[in-house]
Amino acid sequence: MVFIYAFLLPAILCAFFQFMLNHTKLDLLKILATVWILGGLLGALGVMGILEQYAGGGAMATIMGAGSMVANSAIIAFEGNIGACIGMLGSFVGIMAFILILGIVAAICYMKKHPDYEKKLTIDSASGDKPDL
Repeated sequence: MVFIYAFLLPAILCAFFQFMLNHTKLDLLKILATVWILGGLLGALGVMGILEQYAGGGAMATIMGAGSMVANSAIIAFEGNIGACIGMLGSFVGIMAFILILGIVAAICYMKKHPDYEKKLTIDSASGDKPDL
């Protein structure tokens, strides 16, 4: 049953935040920051721990999980266990570096497959028209 919850929880959260993005005037950056902070608050209050019991890794796979991890690291450091804090933040930084590297590799592969993509990004300064992507 944990496997089902591991897929359902992130799907429900993503659907909710996609609804917020589509039907409010908030832009993506504000929603991401709000979700990150919400994850930190829920992690500090212990709610993310309860979600982890029911959804397993699905609760930590979202941006809320990343915010919770940072908040938990700060709480552990405040309690005096610096080694555990460095370990948690180290794994977080490692995951983020891996995602960044994958993004760069994907961009390079895309640019090699579509060499005319850079031409589409240029804006005609005389007309001020935006490119049609």
